Amino acid sequence: MQYFSWLEKTIGAALAGNPIGRPVFVRAHLELTADHGLLIPISEAGVAIVSRLAGAPVRSIYALGGVKQGTVSLQVEFAQGQTSLVTAELTHGGEPAVQLLLAGQNGTLRFDDFPDPRLLVQTIESPTPGYRRSIERSLALGKPARAEEE
Repeated sequence: MQYFSWLEKTIGAALAGNPIGRPVFVRAHLELTADHGLLIPISEAGVAIVSRLAGAPVRSIYALGGVKQGTVSLQVEFAQGQTSLVTAELTHGGEPAVQLLLAGQNGTLRFDDFPDPRLLVQTIESPTPGYRRSIERSLALGKPARAEEE
């Protein structure tokens, strides 16, 4: 999805010069589709972006909700102690929306966007490393899953 690369570049530019210090927590709320089948790929892409913004590999993922419920929420723990909450939720026929909140050692950065739906029509490629198996395993088991590079 073209939107994810734009989003990561935009947030990366806002973080250039280290205005908030080292990120310690990221909250990403992604309402980008009305298609239940895209919730896990969207949440996986969100984890990949957050991991790069945090500058640390993912240690574990605890997933709640599910495709049938229309929302997938992930509590992500990183190898250097940072945490994140990534949620992919259905638009329910409304306008796509993204809210990001990054908390760093020296401040915060908030970003809200209402993406052009034309940027959201491309397929979502699985990021490298991928987290789909960890997300699906956590959803199935109802407990945190150790992140394995896919």
